[in-house]
Amino acid sequence: MPQVTATTTTGVTYTLDTTEPVPGLHVAEAPAWLSEDLPHRWLLAHHQGHALAVFPTAEAATTAAHKVAATADWTRDAATVLAHLGPAGQRALNASLHAAGGRRPAPRTQAAA
Repeated sequence: MPQVTATTTTGVTYTLDTTEPVPGLHVAEAPAWLSEDLPHRWLLAHHQGHALAVFPTAEAATTAAHKVAATADWTRDAATVLAHLGPAGQRALNASLHAAGGRRPAPRTQAAA
């Protein structure tokens, strides 16, 4: 099973089991200990662990992954993806994720490589 390693803003590192609906994009549920009252518990993350958005359900995160699949070669490293997208592409990606029901991850739920 694929995994993503995430780090909280307080420096706690943890590993999540994920699905990989699109090569290079992973979906995982935020652990309950992080916050039991998160309305958007499902992370859509780059394979290196950088969270792109959070969603209310696994299905919503998976659907969003499919919607943005052609935006970039998500199997590349995060810096390469960002360079390929550029500022305008990043804004368009964020708008697509928001339109799909995603929200920006709170700092405590952002995954890190």
